[in-house]
Amino acid sequence: MGGGPSRGGGEALLPLRHGPHLPHNQLFLLSLRQALTADPHWTGEGFDGEPLQGLCTFALIYASWAASQRFYGEGHHLAEGPISLGDYVETRWLPAYRRHDPRNLIAMLDTWLAHDVAAGAPHQGDLAAALGSIRARTAVVAGRHDLYFTVDDMATEAALIPGAQFEVIESVLGHRAGNPATARLSRPSCGRPWSGCGLCPHRSELFPLSFISAAFPS
Repeated sequence: MGGGPSRGGGEALLPLRHGPHLPHNQLFLLSLRQALTADPHWTGEGFDGEPLQGLCTFALIYASWAASQRFYGEGHHLAEGPISLGDYVETRWLPAYRRHDPRNLIAMLDTWLAHDVAAGAPHQGDLAAALGSIRARTAVVAGRHDLYFTVDDMATEAALIPGAQFEVIESVLGHRAGNPATARLSRPSCGRPWSGCGLCPHRSELFPLSFISAAFPS
């Protein structure tokens, strides 16, 4: 079985560089890269100190994309008490990125930008042919309010995979839909609890599906 959330799903199957979301998604990635490389500690090849200014901007961009408009509009960022948006990002988002070597963050972005499931032989850029060649049992799951990869885009690509099962997570969490830490804000559109979700029978109790593409050997 292969699969994972977000980039993990991309590495398993999803064409993150193809499809109608391509230009918009690339702008998101380039803005994150620019945030890091505009920091004074960027040397052109690496960093000569912690790029805190760049990481703060990086966190702001991620916070605006990863969670949905409804997440903020319904006040879920205030679940632990009144807090300004700036303080929310500084305390809830920034620490996660400061734990990483910033060079690894740039490597992640560059990998994402370059990923193309249809590139090279034998498909030569033909996305329909690439996805149509998949023979494994496949589940493609989208978040209802995911700003990275919309339900419409995901449904279009799932339809190109023979026999693929498509499901939508009803959640205001956006791209983070299905996160085990916030499961109360997510549910499969079929209405089943995660422990009974038939999309991923081997892992459903351990790994709620969040923008995941999982391929199961026949």
